[in-house]
Amino acid sequence: MTRINFREFVLGAMPGTKADIVIKSGVSQAAVLRWIRLLHADRKICIASWKPHPRAGATMAVYAVGKGNRKGRRLLSSKLSSTT
Repeated sequence: MTRINFREFVLGAMPGTKADIVIKSGVSQAAVLRWIRLLHADRKICIASWKPHPRAGATMAVYAVGKGNRKGRRLLSSKLSSTT
């Protein structure tokens, strides 16, 4: 497989989180992370939304094809109240 094929596999597996894209595309995690970084820098993909991690408190970016506006991460109200 050539590098261009990996790019197409990654784009074809969207929308999804990085973990979702690894599973859907069948491409290695290292390659997916590299392509997401490159595609996001070139504005070929955008962060469409954020979703909570199923086991941790962090949020995960959901990537989609397109130049859409970068979605900002919202703080959870529980985090706001604990910091005041």
